[in-house]
Amino acid sequence: MTQSVTICLIGVIFYLLKDARKVIVFLHVVFICLLVILSFLIPDNLLFGNDEGINLLDLSNSDKIPIIGKGFTWWRAITDMTMLMFAFSTVMLLMKGLKTAHHKKIIVLFSGTGLILLAALFDHFIDFGLIRSVYLLPFAVFSLYLILNFIPFLYLLEEVAENNKIIMQEIKWQNLVNEADVIVVGLNRMGHVEFINPFFLELTGYQEDEVIGKDWFEFFLPPNVSYTVQGAFIEILNFEFHPHYNNPILTKSKEEKMIRWFNVRTRDQHENITGSVSIGVDVTEDLREKEDVINKLKVAQDLIDNFKINGKDS
Repeated sequence: MTQSVTICLIGVIFYLLKDARKVIVFLHVVFICLLVILSFLIPDNLLFGNDEGINLLDLSNSDKIPIIGKGFTWWRAITDMTMLMFAFSTVMLLMKGLKTAHHKKIIVLFSGTGLILLAALFDHFIDFGLIRSVYLLPFAVFSLYLILNFIPFLYLLEEVAENNKIIMQEIKWQNLVNEADVIVVGLNRMGHVEFINPFFLELTGYQEDEVIGKDWFEFFLPPNVSYTVQGAFIEILNFEFHPHYNNPILTKSKEEKMIRWFNVRTRDQHENITGSVSIGVDVTEDLREKEDVINKLKVAQDLIDNFKINGKDS
């Protein structure tokens, strides 16, 4: 029973410290299972001692507790090896996880390991007849097991709180995206539209179902720039080039709108690149105004040049 609970405890500790070394877990389990098998194979007279074996100790309240005969017994050796393996495994895992694990978790695990070792030592005093009491090791192991199961519950509560915080941030971000007068478009690695915000639909005259899932470069870019922009998209994904980019898009009525893009790659939980998100600002009117200013300056210059020529002739 002690070995079975110890295996469960080691498994819980590996989980709490997020240690994924399956080979180490397997070796621990095999070693402890061998101790269990050994305890069944050894005859009782050798397991518990030839002379006294297991005796019943009378307590003052008329209760009786089993004790093992004094001196060396294989039962003590097996129990000691189980506890030493548990303590060694726990300490090694804790030393490895000092930099990554939460300090409260480290304190609990160290305290629990010390409690079990003290309980095992206390039980030895009982076996040697130096103390009249019940065995404390089963209670210590069970207490630590309850504590280890309570820790994930606390982390679950923290995770729920963190998830609620993330949800609130996503809601805030979603409201900002929906209300901002900028384009927000999300593309997957194939260049297909996975997300579009309302301003793009308002600017271009499309409906959402006419955009989602479509090839961005084929349906929403002028043919003369489609290939160039697609190449820039590939460079964004592979090399994170072009954080800023200018290119026109087509409205539903085939009118061109010049957009200033701000690009960033997106990743999944395994850090694999999944596509891109681009925020675009419509600079069409600004460019038209700039062009108008340039044209007016050109006209003014032509008038000045013409005035100079006519002034010389006169």
